[in-house]
Amino acid sequence: MPQSMNDPSAECPSSTLADVRTSSEAEASAVVQADRPGEPRGSATGVEARLDSPHAPRELPAPHGPGVSPGVKNDTAGAGEAPHAVFGEEDWDRAALETAPLPERWRRHARELAEYLRQRQRDLDEREARLNSHAAKLEHEDRLLRLLWSQRVEEWEERRLELARREAELDQRESSLRRREEELQEQAAAMRTREEVLDQREYQIGLGEFDLAGRRREWESRVRAFEEHSRDLEALAAVLVPAEEPPPPMAETLPQAEGCPPPVEQENPRGPIAPDFRPAIVPASPAEGSDASEDLRSRERSRAEAEAQANHLRHRAEDLLRELEQDRDKLRRESRDLRNRWATLERQLLADWTTRNRVLLERERGLRTAAAKNQAVLEAAQSLHRRALEHRTAAEELLARLSGRASRAALRKRLSRLRRALKAAYQERADAAEQKLAECRRIHEETSALQEAVAAEWRRHDAALTERRKELLDQARELAGREEQFRLAERDWLLERRKYETVELRLLTEIHRLRERLRESRGQA
Repeated sequence: MPQSMNDPSAECPSSTLADVRTSSEAEASAVVQADRPGEPRGSATGVEARLDSPHAPRELPAPHGPGVSPGVKNDTAGAGEAPHAVFGEEDWDRAALETAPLPERWRRHARELAEYLRQRQRDLDEREARLNSHAAKLEHEDRLLRLLWSQRVEEWEERRLELARREAELDQRESSLRRREEELQEQAAAMRTREEVLDQREYQIGLGEFDLAGRRREWESRVRAFEEHSRDLEALAAVLVPAEEPPPPMAETLPQAEGCPPPVEQENPRGPIAPDFRPAIVPASPAEGSDASEDLRSRERSRAEAEAQANHLRHRAEDLLRELEQDRDKLRRESRDLRNRWATLERQLLADWTTRNRVLLERERGLRTAAAKNQAVLEAAQSLHRRALEHRTAAEELLARLSGRASRAALRKRLSRLRRALKAAYQERADAAEQKLAECRRIHEETSALQEAVAAEWRRHDAALTERRKELLDQARELAGREEQFRLAERDWLLERRKYETVELRLLTEIHRLRERLRESRGQA
């Protein structure tokens, strides 16, 4: 073969050599660009091109004679010969290319290679731009996730502090309620002590009433004794000094006391006296007069003693009545104070219960809202974190697929590490969510237990208040009954007092009349 066939550069022009060199550099840069990490391998279009080395042209069958055109069937061929093949335009171009000189084939091959390499470079540039934009998007999402996570952590911390503050307030309110309950217990003990004092006082009042009843019976017996003395005096006066005219009845001389029965006229044991009967005055002997005067003086002394005792009994009865009135007023004031204190205590308990129930409801509502928000934020954060890890895993797998310099073992190890990190992150989020859920359940259980305890305490207080109210109502009815008894006893005592005063006035009038008659009889004697 001549030298021109072995050395292509001898016959190729400088432009052809420049094109071939440019195509070789472009292919080398494309190969280097393909070896970059994070870029795809292979063609962008998915079509593999075959690049063959220069080869010898194949031999074509010679034309059949000078006048035979290509593609025309040779009819002169013998029966034993095979017919000639029919060639198309592409076959003739391929045949022309294969029969062309070597430099021309190189130039054409270089142009095709340059065109292919330029197309591949454009595809790689587009792929690189897409990968860069995707990486920037992932980085932006990662920054947003970190910012959102930091904000959520701050919100959770603020809510945790708010929950701690509310728990402290509830503990403080609970301690205040405990102190209030202790104060109420102390007040109940004081009320029981006061009730014991009142019971003792009532017992003393009952003893005073019994003593007063005994003194009243004694006073009635003395009144009957006074009446007997008065009848004896009247009989003595009728014997000693016969009356010229009958004395006016006591009903006419004394005003009738209100509520007192009309006085009963004493009958003369000797029979009725005629209105015109004027017995003769019989002068008494000196011995009989001295005996009568001595008897009269003894009767006067006994009457004076009886009057003194009656005055003493009257003053004693007045003192007892005054003490009873004072005790009644005191009991009324104490009962009114107890009712007022009980009403105030009931209102305070109701207000405390309402406030505590409202605080518990607000706390439960806040806890439910916070738990719902925390759950929503946790789910959103887990979803975003999972998406970020999935994008990162996809990016790492894509980089590993595009990178040809890393070994399969290193890529497998890196991907397994990423998967383990993703699994650990999922497990950590799941554990955190479980802990949060357990904490929310614990808080809900504590709130429910606290509400049940408060409800039980309220029911207990309500039952105690109801029982105490019944006891106070019974005591009030008992006090009202005793006051009614005191009023009835006071009215009876006033009636007896008026009777006693009426009898006393009658006795004084009779004694005065007897003294006048005795003085007149002495003057006549």
